[in-house]
Amino acid sequence: MENALIHIISKANYPCSEHKTAQWISDISSVTGLLGRQQDSINRFDLYCASKMLFGAKTDIEKHLSTKTNQLFDLEDKIILYDLTNTYFEGRKAGSKLAKFGRGKEKRSDAIIIVLALVVNIEGFVKYSRI
Repeated sequence: MENALIHIISKANYPCSEHKTAQWISDISSVTGLLGRQQDSINRFDLYCASKMLFGAKTDIEKHLSTKTNQLFDLEDKIILYDLTNTYFEGRKAGSKLAKFGRGKEKRSDAIIIVLALVVNIEGFVKYSRI
């Protein structure tokens, strides 16, 4: 759980890959010190595991945050906005279950894409997301 907290705080401050984030933590961040750990006590593999654990709890986390923001800011979800976008991969991603060839916004037929969906309320708070 500590690694997940370190990962979340780090991503909020340095939104990069797990590999680059681990370097950032080791080289210049003191995020591990917040939890009483040594600066070099976390590596990219720890962050990969934390990402996997957080993604497994994604639905529960989104539900909790949605409820909490409504309570904190006295909001009702009267209007919900839905947005779709996509992104493509430079590599082959041959083993991917999600990435497929399709019509992307970049109009590239040579790259596989994934579609990202985001539901937000009128105030801009994220309610749900899906890849």
